[in-house]
Amino acid sequence: AQDKSAAWKTLSREQRKRIDLVEIYTQDLANKGEAAAAEKLIRAALKYDWSDTLVDTYGQLQVDKPEKLLRRVEGWLLGRPENPHLHLAAGRLAKASKSFDAAKEFLRSAISYGPLPAAYSVLGEVFEATNESGKALQMYRVGMQFAATSADVINRPAVQQLTDSRDAAEVKTDVPLTT
Repeated sequence: AQDKSAAWKTLSREQRKRIDLVEIYTQDLANKGEAAAAEKLIRAALKYDWSDTLVDTYGQLQVDKPEKLLRRVEGWLLGRPENPHLHLAAGRLAKASKSFDAAKEFLRSAISYGPLPAAYSVLGEVFEATNESGKALQMYRVGMQFAATSADVINRPAVQQLTDSRDAAEVKTDVPLTT
């Protein structure tokens, strides 16, 4: 819908609990700068259904006091200590709070639990902020390599299909042409 807020208001109470719809709406709220509304909705949704996508959005909310959101994420980490998305969110919020040492630790944990390309990117930004440009460049490179590798794995069936189609076309072109 063009106006997601209007569409959201027309949904039933049960539909508003669907995590996929909450993900879409909170991302829209965040994009519009309505971080407080998005934060409240994400907290409520995560009480009844977990979503790494919502956690990712939560970690990127632009708020005046990211320390408050960081404390909430740290609480969630007590229940899900090996969740890389929570560590990434905590790292982003620590970075926003200018707690660069804490950000580095959270982001390193995110990478160790499930190497997310975004974690490498944010860690690179933290290294830049602390004038460690060599380490920043290294993180950006590793993140890009990981993203490319992940994309290759994800798209392998499509690549195979394309290769199979090309091979079939090549077989047809081996037939001598008559003029």
